Amino acid sequence: MRSKKQKSKLDILLWDNKEEYYNNLGYSVYISFAKLQIARLIMIVNLLFTWGGCVYINMRKSFLYLNFWALSFTCLAFIFLFLSSGRQKVERILTEEGKIIPKKERSELWKIGLFFYTMAWPLVFASNLLFFTWVQEEQVCQTYIDFGFDMWRSMVLASTVSVPLIFLLIDFCFNKLVMSYRQIIVNYIFICVYMLIATIGSFIQDKPIYGDKMSFFNHSPYDWDKIQNNVTQQHQDSKQAMALFSRCKNETFKMWTDHEVSVNQTNPGISINSIVIQPDKAKTSISVGIIFLSITVAHFLIAYISNWKADKAQIEPAVRAISVEELNSKSNRDTLSLIMDEPTARKFLKDKQAYQ
Repeated sequence: MRSKKQKSKLDILLWDNKEEYYNNLGYSVYISFAKLQIARLIMIVNLLFTWGGCVYINMRKSFLYLNFWALSFTCLAFIFLFLSSGRQKVERILTEEGKIIPKKERSELWKIGLFFYTMAWPLVFASNLLFFTWVQEEQVCQTYIDFGFDMWRSMVLASTVSVPLIFLLIDFCFNKLVMSYRQIIVNYIFICVYMLIATIGSFIQDKPIYGDKMSFFNHSPYDWDKIQNNVTQQHQDSKQAMALFSRCKNETFKMWTDHEVSVNQTNPGISINSIVIQPDKAKTSISVGIIFLSITVAHFLIAYISNWKADKAQIEPAVRAISVEELNSKSNRDTLSLIMDEPTARKFLKDKQAYQ
């Protein structure tokens, strides 16, 4: 009983008891539903490979970065959309054939797919905006320092950020999904949880995950001598690896390097762990602002467009229920969406038989 009550509250929060309006998973535009499902299957395979690459280049630190969560939610969205859309298509066909499907037998898997889809869009948009306009160098260098100065790592990283956005855009052009404005609350809650995870992770490793762009506490600089020795051993004095190392040390983390040099000049022989670098509150505020602002704008923009698409395709009830003849000739979702329970369905079939 408790689970049903909680489920009812969640339905009210997300769907406002308008499930028939939001349940558009069994439909497509411009291309056939079958082609859309094939495209989704291809994108799922690519997303899973991309997700694997994301985990491979950052290992256990993957969950600290926003692009990991954006990619993960996108994978879940496409998987559940693919599975639930097929079921909704079957239910639609059965209903059009006059077969009554009791509410308790109707699949609710579509809610999970739409939930993850609505979560993925804002996160993916925020991830792309944050990465390509603000923290790309810092995140790339963090990956180099932690796991090796290989150029391919930066290319894999960029793909883990951009591929989800490309696939979401492709699917959005051909689906009729309707996003709930209210789910912005859930998105905000998740971002707050993510910020907590990122903060704890940064504290444990004694380095902010996005360098000065997202630092909340004092930390020590990198031990560049140790890192350079690792580069020499791993890459055997590779010019490309040394060039990447030099870029990270003297450009991306220049302020940390200069501060370390300054402290060493004042206190020769001081331990690297004793050097304190204070957080840059201004840059951190910009990063947090980019995340929350982009999530807000993306969510309401995509939700508005999706609702506009649905409203444009919707036929007014007063028009679609003019006569039994129209009901008979237009046995599609727009007419059948009026049938919310079994008694109404039986009346429709009775009127249809009387007309015939």
